[in-house]
Amino acid sequence: MRIGVTGHQRREHADWHWVSREIGRALLSYAPNLEGLTSLAIGADQIFAREVLKLDGKLIAVIPIDNYESFFANDRERSDYRNLLAQCSTIVRLHHYKDPHQAFNAAGIRIVDECEMIIAVWDGESSKGIGGTADIVAYAKKSARKLIVLNPIERTKESL
Repeated sequence: MRIGVTGHQRREHADWHWVSREIGRALLSYAPNLEGLTSLAIGADQIFAREVLKLDGKLIAVIPIDNYESFFANDRERSDYRNLLAQCSTIVRLHHYKDPHQAFNAAGIRIVDECEMIIAVWDGESSKGIGGTADIVAYAKKSARKLIVLNPIERTKESL
């Protein structure tokens, strides 16, 4: 089963421990034949990646832009990213995007297109630019993918 993720990187009042538990629960029934697709951004993507690895699933990274590491805020975030990237069985690099918003949007679309299910860590708010979580959720709905939405603020789960 190929499962992808989209979600917040930083979100005030998000319960990241709850998100981790819920992602783990959602993935559990698909182990050990699990492939997880992620861009390995901080927040939801890295939590998802760790949960996939805990279940001995294969991790597939979709890297949106050549200078991706420059979007991580500090050395610890870059180190966490590199560590997870090193554990990926496959790395897909989208080299042809220069505009970050277009690159992030393309990566999200690629993940949806290659998966049977998407886990979205999303507070229900609109995107603040092209390629945000709301855009990828809308695309997943339009593409008729199974979708699990985890609201990290309200701690609610919805399956669509």
